[in-house]
Amino acid sequence: MFSGRGARVLKAWLAGEAEAARSNEELAQRFVVECHRTQTILPAVSVIERLCADALVAAERRIDLRIVERLGGGIQDRLDALLTEDVEGRASRFVWLRQFEVGKNSADMNRLPDRLEFLQGLGLAATALDGVLPHRITRLRRQGERYFTDGLRDISSDRRLAILVVCTVEWQDATADAVIETHDRVVGKTWRDANALCAVQISDAKAALQDTLRSFSGLGAALLEAHGDDAPLDEAISGSCGWRDLEGLVATAMQLTNTMAANPLAHVAQGYHRFRRYAPRMLRGLDTDACRAEAIIVSGVVHQDRYRAKLISHLLQGYAQRGYVGQIAGQEQRRIFCAV
Repeated sequence: MFSGRGARVLKAWLAGEAEAARSNEELAQRFVVECHRTQTILPAVSVIERLCADALVAAERRIDLRIVERLGGGIQDRLDALLTEDVEGRASRFVWLRQFEVGKNSADMNRLPDRLEFLQGLGLAATALDGVLPHRITRLRRQGERYFTDGLRDISSDRRLAILVVCTVEWQDATADAVIETHDRVVGKTWRDANALCAVQISDAKAALQDTLRSFSGLGAALLEAHGDDAPLDEAISGSCGWRDLEGLVATAMQLTNTMAANPLAHVAQGYHRFRRYAPRMLRGLDTDACRAEAIIVSGVVHQDRYRAKLISHLLQGYAQRGYVGQIAGQEQRRIFCAV
């Protein structure tokens, strides 16, 4: 038997510690330390195990009740509906919501906002979990990820609603993270495509570059020879390539100079079709702010539609770390506007 005034005090202490404990073993260790501190004779091991187990169960029920009491009747009905509604006749809404993963293209980006918008439409904020320790939230979320619809229907109402609340809040954040990660991959693919296009243009220009350099080399040699012989330079130019061909060489050299100095950012806007498919929905679902470097650019276009300005800000995030943000101006900005 474990009774008496000291036992009641320890049981009350145990109830307060149970919410912070991560396991029965951890709570039992704390109980033993507290008994030593208060100079209380330890009860039998079986008694300690039972006391800790009862305290943990009571703590879970208190946490479940604390979460459910913050819900209105309408929200409770919407959460329970997740277990009864079907999506395209294949799975319950609850199972459909947890089936998300990071994508790799704009098609995947078009599917992720469906889940994010539905979760946001439930009207649950993270404040619903205020006062609940992180490891308790993690445990509830893992239970929701393991349970199937039928299993959730069979448990107590408070426990079921607490799991649904935690999963809804946690999955909303996780889905937003997946949207951002997928967008980052789309930005990365756009950058790689632009870089590859520059490389192809440089490769295709190698033959013309060699011919142009060879022509200028011959012209230079002829000019130096004429200069050494005090001969007229006009005759050297006419005998080497001619004035008409020289004009063509200069024009070709200028074109080749631009090609060899091509910046991948000049071709980034060609991927606008990828962003325009999902950008408006992504921007409505995410709350994004520009960093200082991006804000300088975005501030100059505040007269444009706010979604366009925010899209430019978000697109630039993928390139800011590469040090090219300051190079985007004029024509590049106008091309990005057209992408929206």
